[in-house]
Amino acid sequence: MKRSFLFLLTVLATVSCLNAQESPLSETPLPVEELQEEEREWGASLSVSYASHYFDKGAYSNTDPIFQGDLEVTWKEFFLGGTGILDCTDQNDHRQSFEEWDWTVGWRPVLGGEWEGPIQGLEFQLAYVRYVYPQSRGEDFQEINLAVNAQTLLSPGIDLYYDFEDSFFYGNLNLSHTVELAESLAWNLGAQLWWGNHRFQLRDFEVRENAPFSLVAETSLEYTLREGISFGPFAAGGWALGHKMRESWKEAEDQSAFNWVAGLSLTLEF
Repeated sequence: MKRSFLFLLTVLATVSCLNAQESPLSETPLPVEELQEEEREWGASLSVSYASHYFDKGAYSNTDPIFQGDLEVTWKEFFLGGTGILDCTDQNDHRQSFEEWDWTVGWRPVLGGEWEGPIQGLEFQLAYVRYVYPQSRGEDFQEINLAVNAQTLLSPGIDLYYDFEDSFFYGNLNLSHTVELAESLAWNLGAQLWWGNHRFQLRDFEVRENAPFSLVAETSLEYTLREGISFGPFAAGGWALGHKMRESWKEAEDQSAFNWVAGLSLTLEF
């Protein structure tokens, strides 16, 4: 992983140097906006949200309210992210402390972006994810993530995860769309069809199947206060799929055949 990351950095640096040498000096200076866009290699975003439950893949990880913080720093096509889940109660004996930390490092290139036709481009993501549970470190695990999304109507995509230590494999097919309701107000819609192999389903739901296990629908309103600052409510619902999965969720004390979550989020972009 480390060698691959260094190799990618070397290739990007070499290509950048070659482009700089081949580009002739322009007699007309670029506008200030274009200079700022070219020089902007670094970026960051911070999102803080309050949710009625810890909702994950259509199921509950915690049925009590949580705070979630997401921080991502980008450099060109590379990114480093961190997520913290704060238990607002003590349902899982965390006593208002962080019950989970997720750390991600990856590469997110975009192919195309200005193509003609219905598909303007393809966004790829290759990442390493580590999940840390401060109160029960024996449950820590790590995964490789691969995702592809098409820049077109409904933004269809596929998102795959593989736990190479325990051979857990799961992922989703997803759709999303944004409707501009006003100049500063957007309505986001999304859907995910989750699938997992028998090892994953046995670990999380005590069901041994290689099949889709949930369908998730998401919606949110995003109001932009000013450039780089937005907030709004969100909600999602998850349906168990298949007879065995529905029965498993019904029998569990903290699940039902249909689970839901609602909350409010604030996002800052730098």
